[in-house]
Amino acid sequence: MKQKIDKIKFTELFSAGNRNFTVLFTVMVLACILFMFSVWKINNEKQKEEIMELAITAESGFQKSALSKLNADESDITIPEYKETKDSLMRISAMSDEIEYAYIFVKKSGKVYFLADSEPEQSEFYSPPGQEYYEANSETFKAFEDENVIVSEPITDRWGTWISALVPMKDARTGQIVAVFGLDYPADLWFRQAFSQTVQTGVAVLLFLLLSFAVYVALLKNKELLSNERSREVFFDSLPGMAYRCRFDRTWTMEFVSGGCYELTGYKAEDIINNRLVSYNDIIAEQYREALWNKWIHALNQKEQFKHEYEIVTATGERKWVLEVAQGVFDRNGNVEALEGIIIDITETKQSQIQIDYINNHDMMTGLYNRKYYEKAKRVLDKEQYYPLSIIVGDINGVRFLNDAYGHSEGDAVILATAGIIRRRCGEKSIIARTGGGEFSVLLPNTGIEELQLIVSRIELDCKLHGSSVTGSIRTINLSMGCATKNTKDVSIDDVEKEAHSSMLKRKLLAGSSYHSSVVSSVMATLVERSQETEEHAQRLSSISRKIGEVLGLNQKDIDELQLFAMLHDIGKVGIDSNILNKPGSLDEDEMNIMKRHPEIGYRIAASTGELKPIAEYILTHHERWDGKGYPGGISKESIPLLSRILAVADAYDAMTEDRVYRKKMSKEQAVKQIAKNSGTQFDPEVVSAFLKIVDQIEF
Repeated sequence: MKQKIDKIKFTELFSAGNRNFTVLFTVMVLACILFMFSVWKINNEKQKEEIMELAITAESGFQKSALSKLNADESDITIPEYKETKDSLMRISAMSDEIEYAYIFVKKSGKVYFLADSEPEQSEFYSPPGQEYYEANSETFKAFEDENVIVSEPITDRWGTWISALVPMKDARTGQIVAVFGLDYPADLWFRQAFSQTVQTGVAVLLFLLLSFAVYVALLKNKELLSNERSREVFFDSLPGMAYRCRFDRTWTMEFVSGGCYELTGYKAEDIINNRLVSYNDIIAEQYREALWNKWIHALNQKEQFKHEYEIVTATGERKWVLEVAQGVFDRNGNVEALEGIIIDITETKQSQIQIDYINNHDMMTGLYNRKYYEKAKRVLDKEQYYPLSIIVGDINGVRFLNDAYGHSEGDAVILATAGIIRRRCGEKSIIARTGGGEFSVLLPNTGIEELQLIVSRIELDCKLHGSSVTGSIRTINLSMGCATKNTKDVSIDDVEKEAHSSMLKRKLLAGSSYHSSVVSSVMATLVERSQETEEHAQRLSSISRKIGEVLGLNQKDIDELQLFAMLHDIGKVGIDSNILNKPGSLDEDEMNIMKRHPEIGYRIAASTGELKPIAEYILTHHERWDGKGYPGGISKESIPLLSRILAVADAYDAMTEDRVYRKKMSKEQAVKQIAKNSGTQFDPEVVSAFLKIVDQIEF
């Protein structure tokens, strides 16, 4: 006959005879409450740090020079840099379920306006460029003045309640804050995640309290209360996740599992107990099994609590992240009798963390690692077990040129193609990072100089093959690379990296001139193909300008620059839509505003090319007028460079005496009359006077 188990009244535990228990239990509860509050604060701070890192990483991917071309009004919608900026914001927002909005603010006249946001134009939450952000508060304005990243308190605006991360965006040349990049997180999701992370710790604390309570009850009555099967089931089924007791063996043979087993694993308790249909080891994802075993050995040897995160594969094939909190049960001789603990589903929290970690460690465009991760990996791999450790540093020639000439989409295409080649040739054991605009750095553990040189030569060959597979030379890859190897611990890894970088710079110097020449030729060919500009037009302008320059007494250096400038003055039109360039009729206001951008585009192209830098300012100012009514700067008289004033006359004459899509040409006499008429308004009178002296020498 089974021994009858005495019932224990809950109130008896807190009676006068059990004051020690009452005091101890009260102290433990208070300590746990304080501990949970501390964990809550720590989790909040941890979330803030993660969001700050994510926001800083995302902000670093923006080209600040592109922002300077935007006006923060509706005219920006037609500007390529706006589309590129908006596309980047949309990519950032899509990379994590936690990010609701990404945006860039600018401040004008003491007010905050949207420059761009991540919402599609058809969305009710879309903010067009130039829309005022009426809800701007002190933290918003502080971001324009303080260099530090700000994670705000909950902010309520017309779209909801948010936690915002605000990152100042600085001009690289002046160091001034020109805009603020922001990420918005729904406040309820923020606090829910902090609560979820705290609950994971809370479950372990709760389990400890309940187990302590149960042990005390058993000792108090000296009865095997918890050995009663039904009582034990009720007790453990009230806990979240799966409580268990198992043997310390390679299959983790379960002796008991709680009712949460089915919800967690998809298997019934009776299927797992004693490995009837499946062992718990079979449920653990294969790549975690050995690590889990080793972690348990360490915990048991140290007689410390076990806590570990890993993945399981459920009966339906679903992968779940779990947190296991447990401890060993030892006999009097210190031998392991069993393992007892609880396993909780943390998939949602873990996936969010994985997304954040990915964004923090990867370049958003290429999917390669970023500089932050590369620097950490460089220190981790600087150990004898990874020697010889080789480094490749590569930089694409002409990325800035392509961005300025054709827009960032063309430069991005070359960067992506290069990233693909490097990834394919360096293999899985390497750490490949995009460490700058067109710069890549590669760590190759256990790679000697011969293998390193073979990898570099294969990358170079693939770049050449890529060039032969694309039309024209715009998307060809001209990659300068340097490499070096560390064989012993006596050499600094930073010195090895410097050696590789120095080698790359030497190769870049040798390759730069020929590359720019070929790209400039290609840009000119594209311009001729897409517009009415012809080589004959450029030659005529060069001839007319040279004649005017000679009358004005220019020296040979200025004459040479004038002729080069005349040939390339409209190079910026390569960045203008061909439908606008070739429109058979007058341009409307919006189209004219777009067309007026070509001097600035041309300036950036010339300024980024060594051979063309001397004429960059002339290209920028060749549509300025003597009376100050020109563009883009609205400067006047002698403020306009002389060579730009000369070209203005030559270009106007040639344009009037040649047929256009929208009009027939004038006679020579009519054109000369128009030039003379606009002397002192549109044109420099001295230049007009020089032109009139040589006009008869111009072949009509």
